[in-house]
Amino acid sequence: MIPSSTIATIIDLFIEVVLWYSIFIYLFCQEEKKKKILIYCPTIIIGWVIGAILNDFFGAMVITGLVYMLLLYVLFFKTFPSIRCINKILLFVVIEKIIAFFTNFPVNIAGLYEFHQHIFWILFSEIFEMLLSILFFNKIYPIILNNLLFEKANKEIFITLLSYKTTIALYYIYMHHTGKYNHFLLITFLIITLSTVILGVVFVILKKYFDARYKEQLSQQQLNSMVQYTEVIERNQLQLRRFKHDYKNILLAMITMVEENKIDELKQYMASLTEYSQHHLTQSIEQYRDLHNIRHQLLKSMITMKLMELDSLNISFTFECLEPIEQLAIDDFDLVRMVGILLDNAKEYLQEIGTGHVNFLIIKTDELIEISIANTYLSDDKSIEHFKEMHYSSKSGHDGLGLSNIEEIKQKYDNIFIQYEKNDTFTVKIILLNHEGR
Repeated sequence: MIPSSTIATIIDLFIEVVLWYSIFIYLFCQEEKKKKILIYCPTIIIGWVIGAILNDFFGAMVITGLVYMLLLYVLFFKTFPSIRCINKILLFVVIEKIIAFFTNFPVNIAGLYEFHQHIFWILFSEIFEMLLSILFFNKIYPIILNNLLFEKANKEIFITLLSYKTTIALYYIYMHHTGKYNHFLLITFLIITLSTVILGVVFVILKKYFDARYKEQLSQQQLNSMVQYTEVIERNQLQLRRFKHDYKNILLAMITMVEENKIDELKQYMASLTEYSQHHLTQSIEQYRDLHNIRHQLLKSMITMKLMELDSLNISFTFECLEPIEQLAIDDFDLVRMVGILLDNAKEYLQEIGTGHVNFLIIKTDELIEISIANTYLSDDKSIEHFKEMHYSSKSGHDGLGLSNIEEIKQKYDNIFIQYEKNDTFTVKIILLNHEGR
């Protein structure tokens, strides 16, 4: 006969894996087709087997969730997750295991181990832990990862989370093999509590450090963009002065042709003059003319820098902002990130297809400000929802995090709406109502 404790462990593990599958769908696949979700339901059995092996041979059921969710990611999206996606999985796994320990601690410290063999307790505790984990994850994730201004910090976040997870897993494995877990519950409580506090402190320090790095980087970019913009203005002013210098001679020559009734020569000269004007009078000043209406300095420097990049890559663009833009009802860095992501997406897509145009428009009314960025797009059968998925990218070698980042930033505000259109252009409109809500 199979011991009741073994049956309880098997049931507990199965329920846990089913919940892990549901959590994976919640974290990564909200927009996936139901058919695809059902296709991969049998992986629950695989996760169950993996968990049983890890538990029986290593006493490491504590890492089942991480292994299983990584496996699911590879199966669902046919690619290994980026470091940012791994961080998202790691963060949830860490939160869930911390909560699981603390919710079971009162039962364990009271010596009520028979509770762990009752199906109703198993079901209740697993569901309660997962729901509580989701609640904490939704509070912590925006602070640690979604608001991470300096994207390169993902590597340090990964190392921190993995170090914590590995340390706790090794501790559980040691306790399993020595059979001392129940005897050292108070010590384990202190270790988990202390390590969780240390983890939180490390995250606070890392975030402050990398946010400072990001702001320093933005300041340097602001300086560089102003220098580049000044150079463009000076270059165009020089070309304009040269043209004005030649203008009198050109006008005299045309007057002479008119007086001598040399109509055919005049037509030919006019054609040459048009070509000469297009060559010597670039459109740079015209393209940048509305920048003076951007009086939000951080946004202005970022836009200037991005437009300069398009110019240097010979990507055709138009920029229009007819009304002065000062303060907007959104955090400055969230605003810069959203607009920067959209301009980068447009730039990278046009680089990939080798042609096209970017149309960048900012409209201001009494009620709202609309930021519209549209780029030439080659038609395909992909839906808008695909572009908003964390894993999706139309660009080769790209993490596909742009629009998902924008969607996550938008969730922080109740006065921001995002509209997407896809036909012969791909258009994203950020609509900011003139009241701030978070």
